[in-house]
Amino acid sequence: HGKFVAEQAKDPEATLVIPCQVVNLNPAEGDSVNMQAIVVPRIIEPYIFFTKAGFLTEVNNISSKSQEKLFYDNKIEVNYPASQDVEYTLAIAKNSAELIQQYNAENASDYVILPSGALELQGTSKIPVGVNYADYKFQVVRSKLVGANNSPKYGRYLLPLVIHEVSQNKIHPTDNVVLIPFNYHE
Repeated sequence: HGKFVAEQAKDPEATLVIPCQVVNLNPAEGDSVNMQAIVVPRIIEPYIFFTKAGFLTEVNNISSKSQEKLFYDNKIEVNYPASQDVEYTLAIAKNSAELIQQYNAENASDYVILPSGALELQGTSKIPVGVNYADYKFQVVRSKLVGANNSPKYGRYLLPLVIHEVSQNKIHPTDNVVLIPFNYHE
């Protein structure tokens, strides 16, 4: 892996190949005993990432008649076969205000951050060995979406989640943030 990356760095446009000779131990009549093949390797950086990253276009509607606790789940995955459980931690993005401000500016919208008191998030979870994905789950508590006088605070909310930690390999550099939209109305 190291030599391949070093060679590729010398000429990023070059296609590097591995020439191989295969010895056919049981050739059929007319088959050659020695065969040649060229392998074109493709090295993939092992990552954990949100299956649907960035701004999710499907808005989650919450009304004044919705259940008190609303349950949601989405997928998180790895792009490699894990030899053990992959533990990960989710959190509200530290740059939430910046992410929401940027989204609002680019899309002429008026989202605000989902109040942390209205969120119940199982921060640490795992992708079990033998599979490459899992559901991450969270709940929104409708009664916590209130204003100063304890009346419902209707509006458009965004939940910016980030993959904060992973037990092995790396976190994808761009597919590590998801913005989940909510519309709270009467």
